[in-house]
Amino acid sequence: MGDLTGGVTIQPVLGLPEPLSPTENGVLAADRQLRWKAAAGQQPSMHQILILNSGVAGEGDDVRWNFFIDGTRTKVPIPRVPDAVENTGLDVTPQDMVPGGFAWYHVSMLVPGFEYNNWSYLDIGLLGRRAWTENLTRFVYGE
Repeated sequence: MGDLTGGVTIQPVLGLPEPLSPTENGVLAADRQLRWKAAAGQQPSMHQILILNSGVAGEGDDVRWNFFIDGTRTKVPIPRVPDAVENTGLDVTPQDMVPGGFAWYHVSMLVPGFEYNNWSYLDIGLLGRRAWTENLTRFVYGE
């Protein structure tokens, strides 16, 4: 072990984005926008946001939506599924969000040399990331 009297530098460190809408145990606004305040310091390369059907992660949570968002953004709309969805040959017909409890799982990640318009899952996997943060925010949706 070397001399640590001069201190240790750990970098880069990503700050945790602050949920603005909805907040913890809050209500999703009618415009269905997820909004967050970017953390000070290092900017992430990308955000991955999952909307889970239940309000408790790990207890029967199904992923309703999975978004990959450029690291400079601070909001994303949750799309509405049209009432009339064409028969696409899928086994399950997509359904819109129903009123109830949900969770917003937000992962911000820093990936060296990342290009948002040209990436693969290998780039954003745990071995490709230099740093990341994770946050879970429970909320209610109802119209």
